[in-house]
Amino acid sequence: MAKEYGNDFVILTDEDGRELEFEVLGSVECDGMTYVGLIEQFEDPAAQLESDGRMIVLKAIEDDNGEELLVTIDDEE
Repeated sequence: MAKEYGNDFVILTDEDGRELEFEVLGSVECDGMTYVGLIEQFEDPAAQLESDGRMIVLKAIEDDNGEELLVTIDDEE
């Protein structure tokens, strides 16, 4: 069986309805919750170099249909 290796990417929709692509850098489990680190990806390599390169961290939760959702973290701790 062949295994596929490579980076994981997700498409997220911002509050303005724009779809943005992010690379999943990794995840960590803490106190029964899973947190995911993402960095935005750009089609234009020059835009990637001009970005501030900040990583965002979102919390992974499961909705009523068993689908995984990424949500913002409300508690700064």
